[in-house]
Amino acid sequence: MKKIHPELSQLRFFYGIQSAVAIALPLLIGLLMGNLKLIILPALAAFLINLFLGSLSVSYRDKLLGMAIATLGCAGVMSLGTVSGQMPWLLVIFTFPLLLLFNFIGVLGSTATAIGQVVAVFWFISTHLPGNLDLALERFWLLLLAGIWVMVRPLVRWLNDPYRPVKQAIIASYQSLAHFLETVARVEMADKDELWDLETAQAQHQTGTILAQARSLWHEVYSSQPGTQIEGQRLIFLIEKLTDMYREVIALTEVVVGQNKRELAEMEPDLKQACQTLIEAMKTLDDIVKLRNTSDRQEIAQETLAMLTTLQQEVQDLKKKFRTWSNSQKTITPNLHKLIPILQNLAEQIDATITLLLDRQKQVKVALQSVPLTPVTSFWEILKNNWTFESINFTAAMRLATVTTFAMLVSILLHWHHGYWIALTVLFVLQPDYGGTIQKAIQRIGGTILGVILATPIVLQIQDLNLLIIILI
Repeated sequence: MKKIHPELSQLRFFYGIQSAVAIALPLLIGLLMGNLKLIILPALAAFLINLFLGSLSVSYRDKLLGMAIATLGCAGVMSLGTVSGQMPWLLVIFTFPLLLLFNFIGVLGSTATAIGQVVAVFWFISTHLPGNLDLALERFWLLLLAGIWVMVRPLVRWLNDPYRPVKQAIIASYQSLAHFLETVARVEMADKDELWDLETAQAQHQTGTILAQARSLWHEVYSSQPGTQIEGQRLIFLIEKLTDMYREVIALTEVVVGQNKRELAEMEPDLKQACQTLIEAMKTLDDIVKLRNTSDRQEIAQETLAMLTTLQQEVQDLKKKFRTWSNSQKTITPNLHKLIPILQNLAEQIDATITLLLDRQKQVKVALQSVPLTPVTSFWEILKNNWTFESINFTAAMRLATVTTFAMLVSILLHWHHGYWIALTVLFVLQPDYGGTIQKAIQRIGGTILGVILATPIVLQIQDLNLLIIILI
């Protein structure tokens, strides 16, 4: 079977290429102008905006809006830090309310969190680069241009395929659902290992979260793209079929949990084989969504349909086993009779999905009133409800703002060179919970040591700034 599931290393390489492209143009302009130092800040802005917001699983509209706000924020704080950097006491005064704001807006979601992080980074960088008003304005426009450059790629993709984020969320849903089913299929652990319960619950929660995200993304795009209703209807049909399969896997989990040890042991080989066939069939669905070539899609679809035929035979074998149990007057748990309909329903949902994916001209109609959506709360309401010490988000933002401000004050009083790195470390390490803080601290220490090991020989051997920039890219 043709496999096109991207490996983690491939995804990291892809995002690495994106980051390199984001900073390459500003640095190239700097090389041509003969003034690399002037372009370092815009290149860094392009890199960080792409890093924090470029890979978010949100609609292109929200991504572009987030990038625009982050660009204005970076340019604004850089100008403010440039002017106020000559008066260190002003930096301390500004740091607390700015950091409180940048971290508190995280209650609005992942996009707001990313905006707050990248703008906070640029605030700390700006505190080390004081200058006059003319320099502040120059940096403002350069950072603005860098942000506009980073927005070009998602803008082109939005115009070309506005539903791309929805398709990516659907692909992630298929993969998560397959993992959920794989977890359930380890039935030999169900009656004796608490780890099975935990892993199954986590897989169920993760799949439900990704499905909700896919539905939310679909609604955002569908409501803002009036000319793409046909494709929107097809995608929500896929999401609804995914939801139906998700419910069937939950029902399968309940069947497994409800069996006694004897039944579980006797049906384990047949159930595992049926589940494995379903898993393999499920894993092909995201491949069909990814592929553009019709013949490739049909080739994989034929293999999937062959798997469903095999599954039908395996279901028949299970039926025979149940019939044998009944004839031998063995007691069968009532829940066990639900197993056959569950497997058949899953096969039917996969078959209906393949039919739609193969026929791109086929139109479907989904009653939008029946599509469950998470109620939307205004961002003012969210901010107001969390502006209290009873809110974990508010207390975490207050704690982070206090500690980073204290770090800034210490670095200024002790006249530490590049002292803003202390505040940056606090920004990335300090988490709302103790466990998260420890994990980030370990990662930070390890990353610092690795960075020193890799960078030291390069810096000592290479003195040409232009060559160092090329290596950086």
